[in-house]
Amino acid sequence: MTYERAMEALRIAGYGETPVIDAHAHIGGYGRQRIPEGGSADMLVKMMDRMKVSAAFASHMAGLTGEAQTGNRLVAEACAAHPGRIYGYLVYNPNDPKEEALRSVEQYVDAPGVAGLKFHSTLHDAHPDDARYEPAYELAARYGLPILMHTWGIEDISAVDSVCAKHPELKIIAAHAGGSMWSELSSACEAAARRENLYLDVCLSLVREGQVEYMVKKCTAGKVLFGSDASFFCPLPLYGMVLFAKITKEEKRRIFYENALEIFGGRMNGKRGGRL
Repeated sequence: MTYERAMEALRIAGYGETPVIDAHAHIGGYGRQRIPEGGSADMLVKMMDRMKVSAAFASHMAGLTGEAQTGNRLVAEACAAHPGRIYGYLVYNPNDPKEEALRSVEQYVDAPGVAGLKFHSTLHDAHPDDARYEPAYELAARYGLPILMHTWGIEDISAVDSVCAKHPELKIIAAHAGGSMWSELSSACEAAARRENLYLDVCLSLVREGQVEYMVKKCTAGKVLFGSDASFFCPLPLYGMVLFAKITKEEKRRIFYENALEIFGGRMNGKRGGRL
């Protein structure tokens, strides 16, 4: 199918009728992976414009790969350069000394557009219930920061489940909904159904037929968010996975837009961020 035919199919299905918030995006390069324009903030906004994405929540790869101070500064700069379009996740690295890790976040926590925290269990080699994350959970609660938590595997989901039980005041999004296996997705959905403060995003480097329907059935559309991993990947395949899912228009709107607005609304519309 040509790009033009694909876009026509999307338009027929209602492409662009519902505002879209991408809850899982990135800025910056990553090793030898080819990312257009080095994954710049400008490139991310170009991709958003092409895909009709209203706003994206992004972390910087420098922060995720060992330079939290630099990455957090760069993501704050991206938010300032693109108000109301890019919102920032600050990275907390549990491998840094506690005072340094906290300082790298607190320095930018009130910067315009900063909206949450990002933890990466794989790159940081620390499961979500690692005791070294505890200062960050306390910080997130103090500042009202939702957390996007990379999850990849049953052990990560089990750990997130425990964290949600221990910290009911926090709002946590399990990125990738547990990983690439159906068993991981099933465990993630069960945890999200069990924990009021746990949400899942659909972000994955593959598109699985029936995934969105499965998630809605297991834990309701109110627990599912759109996320794409842009600029690593074009958002269009995952957009199509939600758009063509056999669920109601109201459920699609919740996934594309309303859930993220409810989770991040205070940070998006208040003094700390631009207005969507």
